[in-house]
Amino acid sequence: LQLLQEYSFTMKREKCVCLQGKVEYLGQVVSANGFTPSTKKVSAILNMPEPKTISQLRSLLSMVQHYIKFLLHLAYKCTPLNKLLRKNATCQQSLEFV
Repeated sequence: LQLLQEYSFTMKREKCVCLQGKVEYLGQVVSANGFTPSTKKVSAILNMPEPKTISQLRSLLSMVQHYIKFLLHLAYKCTPLNKLLRKNATCQQSLEFV
């Protein structure tokens, strides 16, 4: 507590969690074993409806990219979806990549 005060950190008592085996923070679970994705957040991504608009596609890509360190070759796998974000892109053009 003294260090927190020394560096002018403030904390809300109701948000403080101490002596826990794991803590969920910014969509990730932090434990003695390291970081893992939050099952609630991953479930939300998996249950999202198929994107029908550019805005929905951007939203999906942004949620998925939040977990880039857990997903091998994510940039490569998202290439067809990122191509859809280009001006005048068609589904056929981006699916040619696959």
